[in-house]
Amino acid sequence: MKKMVICWILLIGGLVGVLTFIGLTYEKSVSLYKSLEADLVESADAYVNINKINLAIDESLIITDEKLREDNLIGSMSVESDTCEGYVEIKKNINKTNYKAYINCKEYQTEGYKKQK
Repeated sequence: MKKMVICWILLIGGLVGVLTFIGLTYEKSVSLYKSLEADLVESADAYVNINKINLAIDESLIITDEKLREDNLIGSMSVESDTCEGYVEIKKNINKTNYKAYINCKEYQTEGYKKQK
């Protein structure tokens, strides 16, 4: 009976350890993609300021990573060996201007990403 309890404890402990390792690995990789999204937003904000773009209320603008690279506002669009493409959607409302980055990579895609033409 004691051997059975010990076996179950070891099995459950091992399972918890493996799941924790997988979760932490996934969280680390997602954080790298989130960092790329943040870089895109920062670059798009710089683009708007440099070009003195002033959106009207309820107006939106999409700035692609290609445009940001052309203007030397962002460097590599990759996470480790995963090459990405993306864009930033800028929407102005009454109170503030909202920036939302979308990226599409082999291993990750921002929810709501739409291929830009």
